[in-house]
Amino acid sequence: MASLIESVLPVELAAIKAEKTRITQDLVPESGSYRVISSKATVRRRPDAGAEAKGNLTQGSLVAVVGRLPSGRLRVAQGGKPFGWVHRTVLR
Repeated sequence: MASLIESVLPVELAAIKAEKTRITQDLVPESGSYRVISSKATVRRRPDAGAEAKGNLTQGSLVAVVGRLPSGRLRVAQGGKPFGWVHRTVLR
């Protein structure tokens, strides 16, 4: 069992590192407030529709955006610190 974990873990860690590098390279800094226009705006841990949900934004509320990716994912902040990711279609 330990050898299986030892063989899988480096591969998983390498994939995570590669994803973070790609995000960092593609991220365009942005500074602005946007209104939530969707009744369901899920904030995700990573910029991927299948990523773990961290919370939801309330329709009509304002949210700070601190970056964007070409994929349409926006990095949102809470209290001035990056909090998670939403798709651009839920904000205006």
